[in-house]
Amino acid sequence: MLEHLPESDWKEWQRLAPILLNRFCESVVTAAAKFRTEGDSGHERFLALYRFVAESNRKIANVFDDRRRSNALFKIATAVSTEIMCAEELASFSEETRECVRKICDVG
Repeated sequence: MLEHLPESDWKEWQRLAPILLNRFCESVVTAAAKFRTEGDSGHERFLALYRFVAESNRKIANVFDDRRRSNALFKIATAVSTEIMCAEELASFSEETRECVRKICDVG
């Protein structure tokens, strides 16, 4: 397991993170629109929307809050496991980093 994220991978994570955050937030906003029509009552729709936004916020926090080089591998792995980061984006990191992320995610 890597002790420290290589500098080039840290820079790549710093470049990708705002792109991933924006894309994820756009998908949340788009998905939230469905709550206008799904459910039997306004209250049920509100509760479902509230749960959805809370879960989305938890995902955002797990990936993007407290972004430091010392926890970057775990943040990247969380982005992969929650499908915030796609395989092509993961491929932009070094083989060593990708292997560590795969071990953390336990996806082989």
